[in-house]
Amino acid sequence: MSYAENKAVKYATTTDIDMKKTMIAGNLHLNPSLILRVNFKVPNQSGQSDAEYDYSLVRYPVLKKLVLSQCSKKDRTNAYRAIPPELATELHNNGIVLLNTLADKPEAINLNENISISITVFSRHLNAPSRRMVYDLNAHIEASIWLFSALQDQDVSNDLSQLSTQAIDTLLETGAVVEDLPPASIMYPLPQASDHWVAELETAEQIFIQAAGDPVPDKVLKLLGRQIPELSSSNIIWSCDAGTRLVHACTVPESNLAALITHSKQRSAIETVKQRKQEWKQKISVAKLTYRRNAYATLVGVIAPAQQRSLQTHVRSLITPGYFGPVGDTQVDRRMSMHNEPVTSSLHHRLAKLVSIIVGEKVLATYCFLGCYLAGSVLRKHVDRPQCQYNLSLVIDMYDETNKDENETVDPWPIYLELKNKTTPVNMAIGDGLLYKGTDIKHWRDELPKGKRVIACFYHFVNEDFDGAIS
Repeated sequence: MSYAENKAVKYATTTDIDMKKTMIAGNLHLNPSLILRVNFKVPNQSGQSDAEYDYSLVRYPVLKKLVLSQCSKKDRTNAYRAIPPELATELHNNGIVLLNTLADKPEAINLNENISISITVFSRHLNAPSRRMVYDLNAHIEASIWLFSALQDQDVSNDLSQLSTQAIDTLLETGAVVEDLPPASIMYPLPQASDHWVAELETAEQIFIQAAGDPVPDKVLKLLGRQIPELSSSNIIWSCDAGTRLVHACTVPESNLAALITHSKQRSAIETVKQRKQEWKQKISVAKLTYRRNAYATLVGVIAPAQQRSLQTHVRSLITPGYFGPVGDTQVDRRMSMHNEPVTSSLHHRLAKLVSIIVGEKVLATYCFLGCYLAGSVLRKHVDRPQCQYNLSLVIDMYDETNKDENETVDPWPIYLELKNKTTPVNMAIGDGLLYKGTDIKHWRDELPKGKRVIACFYHFVNEDFDGAIS
């Protein structure tokens, strides 16, 4: 029985059909936690697997208008023209849109009629795990028009009574509408400056200031690539690490903003910046040799200590409000997970640059997977699917309930690699990463001991010529 049919039982004594549907729809609200991605599948003319391209609507909000115009068949010309030239060129190169070749700047004029479009909906729920649902756009036009109209105009009426039962059920099943509002969003960075904000910036070779209410600076968007966090409404300081070139966001007290050193040449002269740059120059050289010799490399301290504390605080805050999915998945019974969690996935683009240097060829970021392993978790021996040709496993948090001091060192939970028919254990501390070929090397973990919890993010990459799905 569908949601609408089930609710109709409650209002069975109401004889007016329109009034009954109004009562049903009146209990529902647009879910404010939604994070949407649009996926374009482009047929491969050579007979190989179709290429898939995933775009975050937080990162590329202009695509909301494109999707809405595709559903409603209205205002398509304006929707195409609204796409910035750089994005239009990328979409064209990926076979998604056609360009006006006579225009001065790249200008989208139509969609490739052979592509298929799907929408991925990430949603959070009150007293329930988060959901990740994918639906085909053409199969759910009515629900999509309502949803994207609501996203385009947050003041849109909450009236769903004009929708069909099927459309209402689609919105409910995907988590787009809810009866009870979910817990408040956990923004990053926290609106209040942390006690260690100075340390978070001490290894930054570049700093960019995003004033409260302003969009993310263009230079930061290029560093972030395709992913951006759910940002707080305070003043945000973006930094680019001198060693790893990873991007980090933090909050600085208003009174200290004017004193920040933002000029790149001045920052390059700071001693902690010079040390970090030299340290990682050496680490990368060692990692390249180690990877070539052993087919894997351990990267100690990928995340600088102060920034790691901020990231650790964030992932711990995701556990209680139901940001993670349900306990247990197809691979690990005692694991909760999130696909492309906004904050951890914002590191993916820069990590791809780092991995490319180490493995000696250009790699592309596919997807990342944030896993929260509870006591009793066992990761069976396996190799990964094609989208995980290269893996970078990054430990973000380890917790032991027997430790009275939260900052006390926790014994690592080793991962095992099968190399040349020999088992090689690898131990990682918080902030460390392990790089290896996930599709070639069998890997596993024994049971996580009682009282322990580990949160790790798995970043996946493929060669530049990979033509399969990347999600």
